Amino acid sequence: MASRLTTNRNAGGTKKKVALQKRKRILLEVFKKNSFPSKAIIGKVSERTGQTTIQVRKWFVAQRAKVYRTTADSSQLPQQMRILDEIYKQKQYIDLTEMTEIMERTGASRQSILQNIRGRRMVDRKEGKQVVDESRVPKFPSWEKKMRKVTDEQKEILEKFFETNQFPSKDEISGIFVNGELSDKEVRNWFSGERQRARKLNKSRLATLPSQMQLLNDAYKTNNSPDIAELSEKTGVCLQSLTAHFARRRRADKRRVRFDLKSIQIKVVSRYIKN
Repeated sequence: MASRLTTNRNAGGTKKKVALQKRKRILLEVFKKNSFPSKAIIGKVSERTGQTTIQVRKWFVAQRAKVYRTTADSSQLPQQMRILDEIYKQKQYIDLTEMTEIMERTGASRQSILQNIRGRRMVDRKEGKQVVDESRVPKFPSWEKKMRKVTDEQKEILEKFFETNQFPSKDEISGIFVNGELSDKEVRNWFSGERQRARKLNKSRLATLPSQMQLLNDAYKTNNSPDIAELSEKTGVCLQSLTAHFARRRRADKRRVRFDLKSIQIKVVSRYIKN
């Protein structure tokens, strides 16, 4: 009996070890090609390895730090890291005019490049090395590329889709504009704004809620923590959207209760002072 248990444990340990080795091999393969992966790449790696996107992102951060720490010759660094290392050694910061060219050369996002250069300065400062004064480092604007204006044709397509599906999944969002007329983020923002607009119109009694939103509203009034799986089958809304929707509504209700309590306390105190 004891020998069987030992055999089972060894088999389980071997399987786990093989799975970890496979995961590490996938991560290292991606790292060699792209040391600063985008959100899309991180999502694909997450699916392949079975890790969360946060775990994958943290692994890449730790791996870059390990490579910088263990690689004495900068020519042995991966291509993206080598380019940024050369730029950092020249003047330890990036000018606004250089950013587009560096993004094209490295294939990394603006945020990844800035975080890398800023992180290198912080490490060098802690180690007592000579680092450029932060006042000399140019400040990049915090805003990203402005959202493109939705054309009448695009709006018509979105409104037609919204009539039947107010909570599209990631795949459905990507499938609305296959040729990339609008990015997934822009489509997601449009749906979020349209849902808010529908709620305002319903509150003002100028229009009724669309079908899915009405079903979710009725379900929430009955039970603020309904069976998500059953509701997903009934409404056709994906589990992730439903979970986020009800969590958001519960948070809003808690804030409203706290605000009401504070209002009551203020009224009581003001009456006491008057008396």
